[in-house]
This record gives sequence, structure tokens and C-alpha cells, in this order.
Amino acid sequence: MRVLFIGSSFTTGNNMTDVLRELVESAGQQLEARLVTRNDSTLHHHWYNSEAVPAIDEEGWDYVVLQDHSLQALRRPEALEEFAGLFAERIRVRGGKPVLYMSWPRQHHPEDWDAVCERYLQAARGSGSLVAPAGMAWKRVLDENPDVCLYAPDRNHPNFAGSYLVACTFYATLFGASPEGLSNELAHSPGVKTVVQPGLAARFQAAAWATVQGLEKDLRGDCR
Repeated sequence: MRVLFIGSSFTTGNNMTDVLRELVESAGQQLEARLVTRNDSTLHHHWYNSEAVPAIDEEGWDYVVLQDHSLQALRRPEALEEFAGLFAERIRVRGGKPVLYMSWPRQHHPEDWDAVCERYLQAARGSGSLVAPAGMAWKRVLDENPDVCLYAPDRNHPNFAGSYLVACTFYATLFGASPEGLSNELAHSPGVKTVVQPGLAARFQAAAWATVQGLEKDLRGDCR
């Protein structure tokens, strides 16, 4: 599978795409991932000011993942919808499938969960995109396990556990299969091996799969 990721630090943090690749390999499959990223960028920026569109035009991508700035869904939801639509049309013309990377609110603003979720779902409906519901998987895990920490110290970016949960959600979304039983030992950077505690990894894998399975209902308008 060939996947192009367009986004910013939520995509690059903790080498999330390398974690995803290792999950895929532990399932006996292969993933080729290319990144077009810039910290703090929006999809608006990527549309006009980077190599994102030329990368899409190379063709041959099974999926193109679109990650907007983490606050865009709250501050400028109309821009999220507009550029999700522009990118999705371009991606489909080139033979790929667009996927929106649903993010999450700041840790100290839990009241924003439903707004972030619904605005990504609305953008997906409007653009005809798939959704990798990472934010919904995060909410499921945090609701069921209040003691689990997914945030980095800045209360915005994911820590490694958060990125592992994101990667599990992408596996379930892109491959249409459960990540349950896949690797929890990841050499996601040269010479560094990170182990997600087995019980925690199992909870994350199950949450990711349950969230993706329930997405058909959510895309009809029920975010909770």
C-alpha cells in the first residue's frame, strides 16, 4: 500500500508513520509512506505553498492523508471544509482516496471534544473523504481509562502512547482490519526501541478498531 501523508507535527511527532509501518509489517503486509509536512501548517498552506499538490499529481497513491492544523476545526471550520474539498477532488482525479486525519482538542479544553469531532465528520461528508478517527479513538480511551495519558507535556501534541493509538487507528482505517494482536515493540527511530505495555497496547488496539467500526453511524451525524 502506498500512502501520502500531508500535514504537520501531529503526523511527524514520535515518527508516527514509522510506527504505523511497523504495525503493518507485524501483520505481514507492507506500507510505503511519504510525508509532505511542515510544523504549524494548515491545509490552506499546503494547497498553495508546498510540494503537496505536485506530490499528489505523481499518482500511484492508494490513499492521501490530510492533516490540518490542530486548531483549525475550532477556529476556521469553513477553511477545513474548503481545503478538504479541494484536496479530495485532486486526489480522486489522480486515482487515490482522500482520508481526513481527525485530531483532538487541547488537554485543558475537554469541552471542545464534540466540536472537533463533528467538524471533521462534516468536512468528510462534504468532501466525500474517508476519516481516520484518531480523535474519537482518543476520546474513547480517555473516557474508559481516565488514568491513561496520551498528551505530551505541552497538552497538545501526542506522547508516544498517543501516537501509537493514532497509528492503530490508521491501520484499522486503511486496511479495514483490527490491529489487535499487532506489535507493541517498535524501533521507530534508529537504535531506539519503545515498548508499549502489553495490556495498554491491547486496550488501544481494541479501542481503535471499535471506533473505526462505529464510524458509519458517526458519519450520519452522531459524534458520540
